[in-house]
Amino acid sequence: MRRANSNRAKWFLADTAKLRHEVQLICFPHTGGCASTYREWLADLATAMDVLPVQLPGRETRIREPFATDMRRLVDEFADLLQRSGFHRIALFGHSLGAVIALKVCQAIERAGTEVAHLFVSGHKAPPALPVRMHHRPGAPFSVSPDASDGLIIESLAGLDMDMTDWLVSNDLREVFMPVLRADMRLLATAEIGGELVDAPVTALGGREDPLLLDYDLGEWARVTRTHCTVHQLPGRHFYLGSQGPAVARLVRDRLGEELGKRGEPGAPTQQGD
Repeated sequence: MRRANSNRAKWFLADTAKLRHEVQLICFPHTGGCASTYREWLADLATAMDVLPVQLPGRETRIREPFATDMRRLVDEFADLLQRSGFHRIALFGHSLGAVIALKVCQAIERAGTEVAHLFVSGHKAPPALPVRMHHRPGAPFSVSPDASDGLIIESLAGLDMDMTDWLVSNDLREVFMPVLRADMRLLATAEIGGELVDAPVTALGGREDPLLLDYDLGEWARVTRTHCTVHQLPGRHFYLGSQGPAVARLVRDRLGEELGKRGEPGAPTQQGD
């Protein structure tokens, strides 16, 4: 039992042995991101649910571990962990790359018989109707290769959201951040998404000025669920969560408070602006 608890602890930037609430919100980081980001983004949720940011290998508290290189293997390992976690009620939240991981984990644990109260996907386009390997469209925002130069990758990041790339002028920070970003870009390229429906209700969120979403309809996330999908667009670009954390926390709290344990009927997504 001690080994199982130790293995679980390394995956979360929170004390999972001291759960305080009915709902555990599992939060997956964006490409190049770390678990600590969610401590600020979703801090307002701490009194309503257990916010459990996921720490992927190769960063922060797991910096000595090798990066994950295969999405299926990563999802299978984490899904197995959740199956044995003893959590009360699981909800999933993911931003950008995290949205893809959250969807894959939702599919995996539902397939194994574990209910997911809600799936929150942020900053990522909806998957296609049929499974496809993830890739960037040529000429699309942030369509650079993981093997591109630091300068080109940083320039592409700045095109997504300048506020989140100013700190990369520090060479020390760049040396830490760039290997994580490149590894996550390669991990994303191993993912296949689409095709398999989930039972969990879905809430799709995004920044109104996010270049990655300008050509896409977030409402298309409705096709991944057998129940219902709600769409919320908030002010900001790709990393809108940096300024809209309290608003996102309210949305998460409202969705789980109103819909916990309920299942709606499939249909058109509800479009809401905040």
